[in-house]
Amino acid sequence: MDQANHQNDNIKENAPAQDDVWSHLDSRRILAHTSHDLRTHLNTVLGLTSLAKAQSDDKEYIEYCLEKIDVSAHAVLDMVNDILYLTRLDSGDMLHTESVNVAEMFTSIAETAKAMADEKRISFVSAMNIGDKQDVMADGNRVRQVLNNLLSNAVKFTPRYGRVEFSMEQLSADEDKLQLEFIVKDSGIGISEEIQDKIFQPFIKEYSGNTTVYGGMGVGLAMCKRIVDLMGGKIDFYSVKGEGSTFNVRWTFDLEKKAVQKTDAGHKDLRFNGETVLLAEDNEINCEIVKRLLQKQGLKVETAENGQVALSKFMINAPGTFDIILMDVRMPYMDGLTATQRIRASGKSDAETIPILAMTANAYEADIKKSLAAGMNAHLTKPVDAKRICKAIQKALDGELNN
Repeated sequence: MDQANHQNDNIKENAPAQDDVWSHLDSRRILAHTSHDLRTHLNTVLGLTSLAKAQSDDKEYIEYCLEKIDVSAHAVLDMVNDILYLTRLDSGDMLHTESVNVAEMFTSIAETAKAMADEKRISFVSAMNIGDKQDVMADGNRVRQVLNNLLSNAVKFTPRYGRVEFSMEQLSADEDKLQLEFIVKDSGIGISEEIQDKIFQPFIKEYSGNTTVYGGMGVGLAMCKRIVDLMGGKIDFYSVKGEGSTFNVRWTFDLEKKAVQKTDAGHKDLRFNGETVLLAEDNEINCEIVKRLLQKQGLKVETAENGQVALSKFMINAPGTFDIILMDVRMPYMDGLTATQRIRASGKSDAETIPILAMTANAYEADIKKSLAAGMNAHLTKPVDAKRICKAIQKALDGELNN
């Protein structure tokens, strides 16, 4: 899988006018390029919902509809995220540095990609070569975004019974730094020479005249390039039309200073024993979803429809009634930030120690800073991911998220 390293003479990089291209993006152009695909996926969701209602007695057909709805809903979510990032790619608050175990991250990304490949009967192979130093300081979400995008493209543009390879190679390591190279290689349709010099520019699609075949907005690679640049890395590729493509991403990460002090505690199974969660969420559907997800994990849940109610319930109950608070940020009457500040300043014996986690659609670095400044222990972004929420709750209960 390292043959791409010997093809540097043929490697293509983005055009030098990349910064100028991004600076001239505006909301009208973005919407013009995304509205068709958004409407297509939303039409699928609405249509399948109607069909499922019409055949409510056919469990198998309903499950089929739900699976297709899930795919389209995630496609819409990906597009919305892409639009948000497009409008903020030049902003300094886009990146959020955190502790990341690169081996765990690689395994998780590979598992997701393998599932996609299996659906198309594509052979998927992954391999990593890395030493003992695996905990780094990086924006894990952005790293995943780049690699997931490259792997998604590899699967999308590789025909059935083709092959996709994914690898992570340690290039160097010392006391402070870890340099890694990620390689995504496929046996797909490749990229024509005519657009290779433009492939990292926004809205470039080789098959723009037939989007029903491959879909997408044509911004994925452009965002990958921009994110990699912002993180001080390098991305390049080699491609032959009709033979496939190989993308290389190289990053140098700062090693986490406290990595050697870590134990296996962070890898234990999530087990709850009736701990009580105070859930502040004004959206009834979201509240119901989170409540049921948490109850299935063995947690008790008390709900509050806004920050004022959450503050009142915390104050009138005895200390220790609630083990943790999940707090939406945007709520009527009193927002989550204000409610958190008043809880922390209330003087109640557990006011300063009870974990409070933001759970909100506000996803930018500036939003995270506001949550932490208000006294929250962590910031979780919607949509709800049961595993991620439960993992955060476990860490908070274990005292690992003390602000």
